[in-house]
Amino acid sequence: MRGSCKCGSVQFEAGAPLHVVNCHCGLCRRMNGTAFTTYVVFESERFAISQGAETVATFAATERAQKQFCRRCGTPLFNRNAPAYPGLTMVYLGALDEAAAITPRINIYCANKLGWTDALAMLPAFDDAPRRGA
Repeated sequence: MRGSCKCGSVQFEAGAPLHVVNCHCGLCRRMNGTAFTTYVVFESERFAISQGAETVATFAATERAQKQFCRRCGTPLFNRNAPAYPGLTMVYLGALDEAAAITPRINIYCANKLGWTDALAMLPAFDDAPRRGA
């Protein structure tokens, strides 16, 4: 699989995904400004930055977990948490070129889940953003 940041400065390649998870923890919600974060988990030895490694910035989200992102455009790229998940790289779904072909398999940290996320499929849906007043 291949992926990149929004501006194209950082590009990466990864092997076959091991897991695809929706994380509902409060840290993911705060760090990413989303209700939950979808991660695609890869073996770290099968993940490589092919372009723009010097553009990848790291933020220590906790004493164990690091979040990597593009310092030019801010795109979240991947996380690593060696103490809890040694040898794994958690790539943000949105950074993958083939994101539409990937389906989450589990939800984790559901004790922190926002209650309304269960009803997302029942909300009105539009192919594009509706016009003001619609």
